[in-house]
Amino acid sequence: MCERRTRRTGPFARLAATVAALLAGLAPAFAEPALWVARDADSTVYMFGTFHVLKPEASWESEATLNAFLESDELWLEVNLTGSSGSSVNLMALGTRPGQPLSASIPAKDLETVKTVAKSLAIPYPTLEPLRPWLASVIIARHDLKAAGYTSSGPDLAFAGLATRTAKPVRAFETPASQFGMFARLSPEAELAVLRASLDEAGERSDYFDAVAAAWLAGDVETLETRALDEIRAMGPEVYDTLVTDRNRAMAETIRSFMQEGSGRHFVAVGAAHLIGPDSIQRFLADAGIESERVNTPAGPLAP
Repeated sequence: MCERRTRRTGPFARLAATVAALLAGLAPAFAEPALWVARDADSTVYMFGTFHVLKPEASWESEATLNAFLESDELWLEVNLTGSSGSSVNLMALGTRPGQPLSASIPAKDLETVKTVAKSLAIPYPTLEPLRPWLASVIIARHDLKAAGYTSSGPDLAFAGLATRTAKPVRAFETPASQFGMFARLSPEAELAVLRASLDEAGERSDYFDAVAAAWLAGDVETLETRALDEIRAMGPEVYDTLVTDRNRAMAETIRSFMQEGSGRHFVAVGAAHLIGPDSIQRFLADAGIESERVNTPAGPLAP
């Protein structure tokens, strides 16, 4: 159910106009990515599911989201994107194994597929050879997305910029090191599953991402769960638990902590996959006795 909001004038109205301009205008009425809210006696937490990379023409901003952001005292992201987190990561230390290049880490058939896909995406294979399968998968997926037209940063970076401009504190659930570290801790079998998923989707990612992005823009969480979470589940329980369940549990615990130990309004912007499905952040909040509700409601699931 949507919250009733009073009409604001004066400084708040001027701030809203400024932020709207920074966001290049509000989106059409059909663009309404899902937004949830959780409350206790003295805390309000808005939870917005983001899409980390978009096509340049995508317009995702809505009045409900903008109002929720403006009303909040601080912004929470997966990682701090303001450049002031003080966190660094030695990616090559996590993404390589001395003496064990990619060609020695995966079956010969998969290696041939890697070389074929790399050539189709204009990735020089020698740049992949030193890497562990998980990092090779990340690089292949990024090139594939770029080839499909997904070249613009998503709402996460926009919110980080707005927070800086409006002097809103930015907090983070994770660090770049912890995010890459979770991949680095995968078993060899799970790493191979992640790589094979990227290889299987190469060349077809545009259709897949177009469908998922359309569902995200429409706030169609049913289609998002079917398309996005099912893809992760297909990689096996270890990958699903590492990328979804364990992280959602930890983020929910952080939210529970700052709700119960403090007060105020908080705006949480994390990947949309963290706010859908049976192992969502909302589920773990509910386990802790904190209920969430949808702020905006879509017209219904998109046609397949």
